[in-house]
Amino acid sequence: PTIQELATEMGLPVKKLLIVRRAVKAYHAPSKAPVKDDGEGADLGDMFERLIVHLDEPFADVSLFPTFSVSELAREHVKVVLSGDGGETWQPNTRDDAEILRMFNVKLPWPLLMATFRRFEENGFAQVLHACVVIAFRGIVIAGDPSNALQDQFNSVIADIRNDKLTSPAAVVHALRAAYVPDDRFKAVFADRALRTTDSRNRAIVRYILAGIERHVFGTATIDRDSKQLSIEHIYPENPGDNWADFQDPGDAATYRLGNLTLLETAMNRAVGNSPFNDKSKEYEKSG
Repeated sequence: PTIQELATEMGLPVKKLLIVRRAVKAYHAPSKAPVKDDGEGADLGDMFERLIVHLDEPFADVSLFPTFSVSELAREHVKVVLSGDGGETWQPNTRDDAEILRMFNVKLPWPLLMATFRRFEENGFAQVLHACVVIAFRGIVIAGDPSNALQDQFNSVIADIRNDKLTSPAAVVHALRAAYVPDDRFKAVFADRALRTTDSRNRAIVRYILAGIERHVFGTATIDRDSKQLSIEHIYPENPGDNWADFQDPGDAATYRLGNLTLLETAMNRAVGNSPFNDKSKEYEKSG
């Protein structure tokens, strides 16, 4: 059937079905509905019997069924998916923090965040999520502390939330204070932190850091860390030529040190290439 025929049959606007089709293609999602072992489509009556026992309050929204069906499909490929009715109403800052934590590849806070969301809903969740991003960035990404070193503390905070010992998002954030790397240590490790940009995750983190510095120092509020118009420039090149002979090769650790990296317009970055430092400096001054 055509999109128009499907829309008529389902009583939905054509525009909404077109959005669904684009999402399916973009995320390579399966285009078939869940089926039972006998090949028949999922029966809503059977699904209702399976789901109703897990609901602890009256729930009259039919979105329960497609949410469960999508979750079943997702479970074939991943272990955890953060979802739920109203998720599309998250504020942009909350979405950005969740994406940043995923970029860091830090999974430690997720059980705490789930407990926070159940207890305090979205507003409290956003506050604790942001605190977790800061803790993960300072301690795990920059200081290089292992996640398991914080496991006991996070578990203790989760238990205190469930036992009503922590009754506000602010109290949860305060309880996490011991996991926060203090400024003096953060400054010391940040000065020497190197992230090898040949790794795609490290490149994303470096762009995040440099864009944050740009916003903080120069007030460039609109800078987009994911923009293709910007790229990572290695001031001392990854592959220096003879025109860098006056500089002692600092080695990989210094080449990928944060202090040797900057965001530069992609076209300008391509133009300066491995030019001598004095030539690069003149081009840097032209950067917007």
